[in-house]
Amino acid sequence: MDQEGSGLKDQGKRNGTPRRATDSLAAALADEYLDRLLAADRQGADEVIDRALRGGIEPAAIHVLVIGAAMENIGRLWEVDKITVADEHLATAISHQVLIRLIEALHTAAPGSRENVLLAAIEGQHHVLGLRMVADVLEGAGYNVLYLGPDVPVDSLRDFAAQHNPVVTGLSYAVPLNVNNLAESVFAVREAAPMTRVMLGGRAAPRDLGATGIPWIASSLDVLDRVRRLIDEPPLEIPALFHVLRTKLAHTPEPVEQQTAELEVAERLANIAAQSSEISREYARRAETYRDLSLRDPVTDLANRRAFDDKIHSHTRDSAGQGALLLIDVDEFKYVNDTFGHDEGDRQLVLVAHAIADTVRPNDFCARIGGDEFAVLLPVATLREAHEVGERVRRAVAERADRPLTVSVGATPVTSDARATLMAVDEALYAAKSAGRDTVIASGLNIVANGNGNGGGESDGARTDIGAGGSSGVSKVARARSNAGVGSDTAADAGAGADVDARAESDSGESGSIYVSMSRLQVSKQRADELVEAFRRRAGLVDGADGFLGLEVWQSDRDEGEVLMVSHWQNRDAFKAYMKSGEHQESHGRIDPDLKAAIKLMRLEHMHTYKVVAT
Repeated sequence: MDQEGSGLKDQGKRNGTPRRATDSLAAALADEYLDRLLAADRQGADEVIDRALRGGIEPAAIHVLVIGAAMENIGRLWEVDKITVADEHLATAISHQVLIRLIEALHTAAPGSRENVLLAAIEGQHHVLGLRMVADVLEGAGYNVLYLGPDVPVDSLRDFAAQHNPVVTGLSYAVPLNVNNLAESVFAVREAAPMTRVMLGGRAAPRDLGATGIPWIASSLDVLDRVRRLIDEPPLEIPALFHVLRTKLAHTPEPVEQQTAELEVAERLANIAAQSSEISREYARRAETYRDLSLRDPVTDLANRRAFDDKIHSHTRDSAGQGALLLIDVDEFKYVNDTFGHDEGDRQLVLVAHAIADTVRPNDFCARIGGDEFAVLLPVATLREAHEVGERVRRAVAERADRPLTVSVGATPVTSDARATLMAVDEALYAAKSAGRDTVIASGLNIVANGNGNGGGESDGARTDIGAGGSSGVSKVARARSNAGVGSDTAADAGAGADVDARAESDSGESGSIYVSMSRLQVSKQRADELVEAFRRRAGLVDGADGFLGLEVWQSDRDEGEVLMVSHWQNRDAFKAYMKSGEHQESHGRIDPDLKAAIKLMRLEHMHTYKVVAT
């Protein structure tokens, strides 16, 4: 776990790691990084690492192929007296600072969301650059890293392991000194935490430990895989450790350490630099935590609207129209809050969030983007696959709920235009709501899947026959799936239990065909007049739309709070074009937010006789 002077140029070959397409770039940057270290140019070193990131080199590969490779050459130069020990420690200090630039790129999971991993350099060991790299990689992957740093006394290590009981303990042994400290450190950890798995690293650790089952960690490149495998396996028995450490390592010769005044000063400077690096790292860690909090919904722990907006815009910009988007809305959620309280509402939101997160794949992006609205970006899914995912989510929510709870889901392909994609998925969700809720609709597939008797078959929607009647020209009779009679009012009756699409393509009783969009809305009787007036204010924005024929508001004669908004269009395409237009969005903005929250979208069934109250 310490890479300075550890033969990293043979790293890929020794571990069986295939060469990466970016290795040639990394080699060139390693040479440049070495030059920056020799010139004591911290800013230039930062710039090299930034270029490595922009060049697509993974952070852990930057550790090994750029920073580690340069530090190996620093060690070689010191061994042949080309540079002083002070130069070597300064290069190490710069590299410690540079590592901080990689923290954000390494962040792939919530901090501390996984097991405890203890990392320490044993007593007498001061070289910890590689150990620090390993710690950063594990911490970025969500492990709760307990990093003790250099020169940890055996007793302190024993007490800390007993207190925190780590699942994995990594010990660094970089310089072949005080081998007894290595043996005592391993025994101390195992005595204090019998279930901990031990791994060793550093250039002085015996490379053939793998044959005994004790892994040697070559670098931060392979540590995640090794730790996962260690956790999946039971810890080694103590006798195996005794055999390796007492029969093999105990005979390692102890070199004579020559402490000079120059070396002592350099060690003190290195310790100061390491402390400064840890302070900087803590600030970077806090900044990353605050950033994560700013992009996470506190109720469901999913990404929030800000994170979703960033994600959908970057994906549509970079993906060339690949993938699909789901928009998921909890049906009648206002009723849950009003009836059972907001705490219960929050609990239901968490249930839905878990159902979504457990249903999708790890690389899919889930977010809560509104009060009861969720979005899922499926970066590589086709529209039909997205429809299937939406159906699994719908079923998962219904199966997990401990009270009646359903969701409606809209799905649409992702295009290169984020705004158009969002409008399209919003239209698909609106269609799912209008089709009776508990439904999945994928725009362009003509598939309706729901829990109301329509199970995923092909559907063209319900057709409503319109017959002319009455002298005014606006008194019509509409009867779903049947011819209607004539009367002074407008009657719409879907019949008991019928499931009628709220957007119904209709044949005229005279000539040709038109497209009729019907939305059945419910408010309290006290707000009925307010709702009608709101639609009067909206009507003017529709007049200029291509293909628009007319807009009417029908009010029930049994319940003043129930209305139908009925718009007539030359064809379906004209209606769809308007739904995607800015005028449609502006018209929504004319409705008071409190009124909008009070409106319930009802199914087109068991309906009454209606009067035309606004045109």
